[in-house]
Parts: sequence; C-alpha cells; structure tokens
Amino acid sequence: MDSEQIKGAAQDMADKAKDAAKETWNSGRDKVVDLKDQAASTAKDVTRQTVDAGQAYYEDGVQALGRQVGSSPLSSILVAGMFGAVIGWMCRGRADENSRRSWR
Repeated sequence: MDSEQIKGAAQDMADKAKDAAKETWNSGRDKVVDLKDQAASTAKDVTRQTVDAGQAYYEDGVQALGRQVGSSPLSSILVAGMFGAVIGWMCRGRADENSRRSWR
C-alpha cells in the first residue's frame, strides 16, 4: 500500500467514525428529549391530580364547617371570637416586645 491509499483508508475510517458518533449523539439527544417530554407530561398530570384532590378536600372541609356552624351557631361565634382574641393578643405582644427593644 502506498501512502495515498493509507491516507484514503484512514480518511474513510475517520468519516465512518464521525458518522457513527453523529448518529450516536443524535440518538442520545432524541432519547433525552423524549424523556424530558414524558417527565413534563407526568408532572402536569400529577399536578392536575393534586389540585383536584386539594379542591375536593377543601370543599369537604367547607361543607363540614358549614354543617357544624349550622348545628350550633352560638358556639361557632364564640370560638371564632376566641381565635380572634388570641391572634390579637399575640400580635399586640409582638408589637410591645418590638417597642421595648427599640428603647433599649
């Protein structure tokens, strides 16, 4: 074999290796894109299911609370007032602590 034949054979092998590498790269890229699309689709489905379940739980809670308030409205008003008083006391307590710290 002379040097031209060797160069030609080496070039042919290099071209084949280059084509195989491109094909492998493209195949891998396509698989990654497909997996990404599947993951996005699955995430959307799970999100939809979670939102639907959350809405169902919320509606059930609202109905249960409505039944409780309907069965004993006076107790419900007293409990709501107590929660408001506790929250007000907690906020006022924090404001007093902040004002004391600013004077120190």
